[in-house]
Amino acid sequence: MGNKLNADDDASINESFEDYISRIYGNFKNSNFGPNDSRIASSIRHPVTALNKAGEWLNQQVQNASGVMTPEQLADNPNPLFGLSPEQQAGAGLDIATLAGTGAMPFNRVGGAGTTGMFAGLNSATADKSKAWEAAKLLREGASKEGAYAKTGWFQGPEQAWRYEIDDAPAKLRYPMEDIAESELFRKAKLYNLGDILDHPELYKAYPELAEVGFMKRKGLFDMGGLQGWRDSEANVIGVTPYAEDPLGTLLHEAQHYIQEKEKFGLGGNSDTVMRSVPQHEVEELFKTAIKSVGDKANEAQYLINGITKYKDTPAAKALADAKALSDSHWRTYWDTKESAPEAAANAYKLYEQNLRKENELRHDLSQELFGGKPFKLSSDERELLLQLERPEENLKNLSDKYARLQQDITGLHTGDLDVLKKHTDTYSLYKRLAGETEARNVPIRQNMSDSERRVKPAWETQEYPYSEQIISRTPASSLNSLTPPYNAPILNRGKK
Repeated sequence: MGNKLNADDDASINESFEDYISRIYGNFKNSNFGPNDSRIASSIRHPVTALNKAGEWLNQQVQNASGVMTPEQLADNPNPLFGLSPEQQAGAGLDIATLAGTGAMPFNRVGGAGTTGMFAGLNSATADKSKAWEAAKLLREGASKEGAYAKTGWFQGPEQAWRYEIDDAPAKLRYPMEDIAESELFRKAKLYNLGDILDHPELYKAYPELAEVGFMKRKGLFDMGGLQGWRDSEANVIGVTPYAEDPLGTLLHEAQHYIQEKEKFGLGGNSDTVMRSVPQHEVEELFKTAIKSVGDKANEAQYLINGITKYKDTPAAKALADAKALSDSHWRTYWDTKESAPEAAANAYKLYEQNLRKENELRHDLSQELFGGKPFKLSSDERELLLQLERPEENLKNLSDKYARLQQDITGLHTGDLDVLKKHTDTYSLYKRLAGETEARNVPIRQNMSDSERRVKPAWETQEYPYSEQIISRTPASSLNSLTPPYNAPILNRGKK
């Protein structure tokens, strides 16, 4: 095909890409590209790269049509003497004919796995176990996991369980979410069968019983809008909130948790229960980190307690505290009378402003007396002490209570109390690392990737955490074992519904 062009030539076209795409699709950043749209957009953005790949594609199709195998195909083919099948040769010939007749490279023909998304295992009704055995055999013979996956479509997760991906392309909601009756909190739930809400033939072929799982639309308890969905494994119900950003993606995420339990994959959980699944060596590090963090907080509280006790009765500190109390009084009067007595409120606000200026002067004087500098030049600890001296008695009591609680927590940490550890650990970050949660979040990201995109970029490359960082849980953490966070899949993978 001749020499390859320099891919650096793409840079001059890349600058105007978004303007050009906007004229075709509307606002580029808000568009929902499907897989084919993504390929077109990528080719426009990187035309030289696309042209080189087109040349490589045509070379491969000519070779396939002739029946001659590449060295890579020879290495992967268990029966190299037979060469490529007649169907493979005919398919390559058809693609060449399509290019010659229309001037367009065909997009991937749908065949085999097609476009896939959810992760299924050996217990599914549609599992091709011979492919799983073939993948295992390839690994035993020294093949890479990438090679085994590219050849069979099967791969192992972090817990070494075998899985493949189910076609998610046909998946859709049977009704708009706003048309589905909402269940009220603390009232009898309005339950549907999942099969009545989620139209997903390939999923129900693999797991027929999933169609009978309960479904409800309901807000989260004390939720500020962040909760997207959940699964109650004891009641066998999947829930989606009315404000879920991506209801279909959320349903697929939660259905993945059902599959994980059935297949004995690594499970999901929640922030309250994840600690039981964290490896022992990591728990020990968490204890060390928490002990240092709580100790630092206790030292900070002790510093402030000592400072308030030492300085609160000095003339400058007393003057500032009195001024602060007077400012607070004027503000309360303004707030209480602004509707009922506007004139009194206006006078109170005027006095408040006047007192604020005096308060600032006294704060400057106290800063100079205690620390020898202006407030804005103080260290963070000194500024905090200055702030605490504005209401010394109230703050002294609060800090003393805080210090006592911290000392109790330090004792609990030194004795290995997991409940205390959870108080001082970012358990949400640990929850996100659960193998089941990482896998379930990967489902909507891969929902609209084509088979060829998948084979080039397998599941372990699109997940948020590598296998080595995932936390494997084999036991359901609780009845509500998934609190789906919002996720924003890349534009490339947000296909048209």
